[in-house]
Amino acid sequence: MRKATWKTQLGRPASLIELVGAPVEFDLTATVFGRVNAGLPGEVWPDYRGRPMQPVAQLNLLEAPYLPDNLRDLALIALFFDRDALPIDAGNGDGWRLRAYPSLDGLCPLAIPREFERVRGRPARYRLLERDFPDWEDAADLDIPDEVSDNWEEDFGSTEGSKLGGWPSLLQSKISWAAGEEHLALPEYAFQIARMDKLKTAMSADSIGYFGRGTGTSRDVWTFAYQLY
Repeated sequence: MRKATWKTQLGRPASLIELVGAPVEFDLTATVFGRVNAGLPGEVWPDYRGRPMQPVAQLNLLEAPYLPDNLRDLALIALFFDRDALPIDAGNGDGWRLRAYPSLDGLCPLAIPREFERVRGRPARYRLLERDFPDWEDAADLDIPDEVSDNWEEDFGSTEGSKLGGWPSLLQSKISWAAGEEHLALPEYAFQIARMDKLKTAMSADSIGYFGRGTGTSRDVWTFAYQLY
């Protein structure tokens, strides 16, 4: 099978997420990093071990040019981290919190803890990537001829950065959503968040956080994995 055929077979579209412009004051449902503005009536700011969690990003999925199948029923995602550390193999709410909203209707301003009130956030925009390719760790089980695999990272490697869909940009190995065993929710990769300059989070500069969504009856289960260079 020729290289072009493999690219056709393995290529997946993605929406890249890029910071743009100066920090903004407030836009209820805009895509923004370093701030979360919206929530449901009565919803409160998440905390972890008695402290408010840090706002990481608010992603308006309706602005994206492409969404993978497991995000198409959603309109907005809000993401929070603990300020000091990111637990390994921890469930949603244990050091990280992902909230997903199927519609923008009914969302209202979320009461922001005093310590984060002055954080204005950085606006972001989406850019379509027509074809993203797997890193070798995700393709190694395929029957790929040597003439194709020899220069895999140069010809096929996954696009780095924050993105919806596509393939995960692996820094260590294939993603494991649970330590030493298969996750009961059988999650599938949905999006990734890479550390962005000038944003203070628990993520180190050379790291990527991967988010998966459960399948079947576990569709409301979200999973998180984290890798470092």
